[in-house]
Amino acid sequence: EMCGRDWSSDVCSSDLIFYAIQDSNGNVDNNIVNLRVRNEIVVSESDSNVQGTEQADDIIGNSQGNIITGLGGRDLFIYNEIGDTPDTITDFVLGEDKIVLTNLLANTDFQGNNPIADDFIQFNTIGSDTVLSIDSDGLGNLQPQALLTVRNVAIEDLSNSSNFEF
Repeated sequence: EMCGRDWSSDVCSSDLIFYAIQDSNGNVDNNIVNLRVRNEIVVSESDSNVQGTEQADDIIGNSQGNIITGLGGRDLFIYNEIGDTPDTITDFVLGEDKIVLTNLLANTDFQGNNPIADDFIQFNTIGSDTVLSIDSDGLGNLQPQALLTVRNVAIEDLSNSSNFEF
């Protein structure tokens, strides 16, 4: 497990820590720990264009309607709340990057098991982009609110739950 995720070893920068443990009988067990680190980028209120790094980034969005480019690595685009203006992700890579909605879901009345199958998360197309919208009360009573636009990714590809962490 790399960087807290089940991903290949190239996703994070790393440091090796070597250590030995000796038991009461004098037996020595040598070990190596490969410590992996992800970059955390918290989008500030004054940011409009946000760029990650070539490494794996945790990019934490805000409510300002930012243009976000991960640049490389296996990025996590993390959303904790529904903003006033949707963000745009310019370089989402299917099978590598993920949209994390864990905290956002916890802050709603959503009671289902699968937010996509339960239509809590909805998708529509604008040109070659996919807009992801959220049923903000989690009950289907309100008009879905756009959370983000993912450029150049089709609905049928983005709407796979493997692109998300719930």
